[in-house]
Amino acid sequence: MRATGVFKRRRWSSQARSLALLPIVGVVLGAASAAASDWTRGDLIVGVSGGSYQIRDGSGGLKETITGPFGGSTTGCAFNNDLDKLYTTFFDATKVVVFNVAHPHGVAQTIDTAATSPGGHSESIVFAANGHFYVGHPDGNRVIQEYDASGTLVTTFAAAIEGRGTDWLTLTSDQTILYYTSEGRHVKRFNVATNTQLPDFADLGGPLDEQHVAYAVRLLAPGDGSGGVLVADTLNIKRVDGAGNVVQTYDAAGEDSWFALTLDPDGTSFWSANFETGNVFKFDIASGNILVQFNTGTGGNTVFGLCQMEDRPPIALCHDVTVPTDPGVCQAANASIDNGSFDPDTAAFGDTITLSQAPPGPYSLGGPTNVTLTVTDNLNKAAQCSGTVTVVDQEKPIISCPAPQRLECTSPSGADATVVATATDNCSVSNVGCVPGSGTFPLGTTAVSCTATDGSNNTSSCSSSVQVVDTTPPVVACVPSVNPSGGNVPPGTNPDGFYQVSATDICTLASNITIKIGNYTLAQGETIKIVQAPGTSGVTLVTEMGPLHIKLFRVGPNDGVITATDGSGVTGNVTCLVPPPPK
Repeated sequence: MRATGVFKRRRWSSQARSLALLPIVGVVLGAASAAASDWTRGDLIVGVSGGSYQIRDGSGGLKETITGPFGGSTTGCAFNNDLDKLYTTFFDATKVVVFNVAHPHGVAQTIDTAATSPGGHSESIVFAANGHFYVGHPDGNRVIQEYDASGTLVTTFAAAIEGRGTDWLTLTSDQTILYYTSEGRHVKRFNVATNTQLPDFADLGGPLDEQHVAYAVRLLAPGDGSGGVLVADTLNIKRVDGAGNVVQTYDAAGEDSWFALTLDPDGTSFWSANFETGNVFKFDIASGNILVQFNTGTGGNTVFGLCQMEDRPPIALCHDVTVPTDPGVCQAANASIDNGSFDPDTAAFGDTITLSQAPPGPYSLGGPTNVTLTVTDNLNKAAQCSGTVTVVDQEKPIISCPAPQRLECTSPSGADATVVATATDNCSVSNVGCVPGSGTFPLGTTAVSCTATDGSNNTSSCSSSVQVVDTTPPVVACVPSVNPSGGNVPPGTNPDGFYQVSATDICTLASNITIKIGNYTLAQGETIKIVQAPGTSGVTLVTEMGPLHIKLFRVGPNDGVITATDGSGVTGNVTCLVPPPPK
């Protein structure tokens, strides 16, 4: 059983924390220590009063002892984010003493926390990711102090108290909420980002007496409260789940003054100490088995603090991203919101990180989709951040134009045609069209431009053409005509040789057809007279006769040929059967 009076000493007197030891500034080596001791991750720092801290390896072996400029109880401790300084709290002096991690581990700085919390008895200390640190005080004005990395006070927080003050602190991974105990029956919470007291996280049960006092508290992975906490609760150590329920207890025979507590960097175990006996134990979190135990050798009522050079959690860095769809599909499979997340222990210890996103890809077109990135190191410590994924479609449709068309004209206007393009797209095609796409195309070659536009306004184009040609010759007529002088329509032999000439064409207006006999151009529907002169060659305009100026042509040695040329240069002809000359 616990010795009576210890509960009262812890609640109403700080003097009993101190041992009758004189403070010695410097380093006291353990029996098995080398002249120069390097500290490494997993080393356990034990506050053993008398102004001293023992440095022990992961198996509990003593490496050396460091002693600060003040005597009395040494309680909380924590390494800064760079792992080059050890920050320790000196309870009786209400001071924070900073030791160099580099040998010979001299005092680098002393911070007077009593300046704003006189008689506060600085007990616990915890670091934030930005290098700031928080110090808890069970006495005095009982405030929580926030300092920047240089040791300059930033602000104080008047958090709610219970059995005592703001005793032991632990900070959530998002750097906003301090979980703490107040030597009572509850695990309490305070939001330092909003300066707001939050509802209690857990009720540990039992009366508030000397056997039921909550001391050191540590958040379990992932460090946001969802994994619960461990609490040194005098008679035992309690594991509390994320809903605030006590789900497991840890204990050792004859140990009823559990006070100090720290998580091991391996993520699967923790250390706790009995301040009355000086016994320190390492427990497996899952099974509760004792893995290591040792005694500090400093006597009873001396062990009030534990910390470790631990695995620093990874730093999660996120940003919003806009990414294109993957080729050929309307989604993005790999859209990372990671903005350079890293583990600060990579350089020193070779730590690695893994990244996971929730929800995972693929991400659909559009957005933004809210995504949470979890960064986990090889020792199972994790950090999270959030960002958004917006997926845009930058892939153009694939358009196919028809082959060029060659058409025979069907009228002087050209020929009717339709040009149809087809298109496919990774998402959707909203419009496909050609200009000109249909209608009557004129003679010649008309360029056709086709475009396809998808739902994201990406456009592709292709080209084709419609060629309208005229290869059909005009139809030429040379019809026997009456003698303009008043004669009757000649018989079939047309002895007078009068003819009316004309021409028609599918693609050329009659007025635009050129009609000729030999090299002489005739008018559409013109009446001419042709005589044959077998002894001659070619066509000769002899004269124009009468008031109608009828042209008289002499042809030879054969019949006369009338030609007609359309607008495309295509020529047709007809032979006029010229009457033979008189005998």
